[in-house]
Amino acid sequence: MDLRDVTIVVPTRNERVNVRTFLVGIPPDIDLVVVDDSDDDTCSVAREVRPQRTRIIRTTGTIAAARQIGADAAATDWVLFTDADVVFPPGYFRRLAELPVPAGQGGFVGAKSSAQRYRRYYWWFNAWLRVTCLFGAPAGSGSNMLLRRSAL
Repeated sequence: MDLRDVTIVVPTRNERVNVRTFLVGIPPDIDLVVVDDSDDDTCSVAREVRPQRTRIIRTTGTIAAARQIGADAAATDWVLFTDADVVFPPGYFRRLAELPVPAGQGGFVGAKSSAQRYRRYYWWFNAWLRVTCLFGAPAGSGSNMLLRRSAL
């Protein structure tokens, strides 16, 4: 997969504490859309840390609406939905670039992890995702979901 054909969409609301760590983990050649509903300085931090290839859209509403706004703003074939409290593990984007994409593949889901809080919750959540997939009921998290725009 060519990472230049991926846009990361991240909805934010008062993520000043998390957004810096989140942004430094993103390679500079990937487009980013931040859909922000903050009353803190999340946007300022985002502009400071990642001034290139970053579009910030200010809006109000639900996280689902923010994800849709971000997807609509993306100009690439693939959209990676995530959250600002996510820390991409070392090698995440290298593995993503090496990912074989079969014709007709509409998306991929991955494990969910957090930069700081709720580690036990994420462990159980990821276990649940694995179990549901084993039983043929695909499930995913909006925190680590890569979808082809044509599948949206």
